Amino acid sequence: LSDATGWFATNEDLADGLSPLVKLYADGLNAIAGKLSGLLPASQLEELESEAKELVSLGVARDLAQRIAGVRHLVRGLDVVRISRTNKAGVQRVADRYFELAGQLGLDKILAGAAGLSSDSEYDRQAVDGISQTLMRSLRAITIARVDKADAVADARSLEEVGSEVRRIAGEADFSLAKLAVIASQVSSLTKT
Repeated sequence: LSDATGWFATNEDLADGLSPLVKLYADGLNAIAGKLSGLLPASQLEELESEAKELVSLGVARDLAQRIAGVRHLVRGLDVVRISRTNKAGVQRVADRYFELAGQLGLDKILAGAAGLSSDSEYDRQAVDGISQTLMRSLRAITIARVDKADAVADARSLEEVGSEVRRIAGEADFSLAKLAVIASQVSSLTKT
């Protein structure tokens, strides 16, 4: 819930409060929630299934366990609904592209690695947060640029090359703030294609 509230504070005008925005986003998020298992990359889908199984073992009904386990993934759905709303594109179309791009770039693993970085100072933590936000802004920009067009061969090639490189860097044992910054720069380069 705090992630979603933070998202709204960063990405929407809250002058009229949060309630009107919640209503505006509810239908899109419900549509995404119903198709989440088809949208998530394999690694995230495995995590979701594992979390749901754990909840079921505690006595939670299977359907409810699936929904609870999927809530943390729906924060990204806020981006999808916003892109859909501002670009007048269907939620499903935007969701397909958004989650596909995030998977190709390995952003979930990168952001998890960023969250796990030790911070020696408040400046380090601010840098990690800022770079993570830059990655998400880049993902939104790439999604917007690609939602209404089929990728050209050159675009697909550059996405694969950058995706391969950033996944390699993120997988190195000594993941660091400097490597996170390099990854953000590489992903940002895709917004110019």
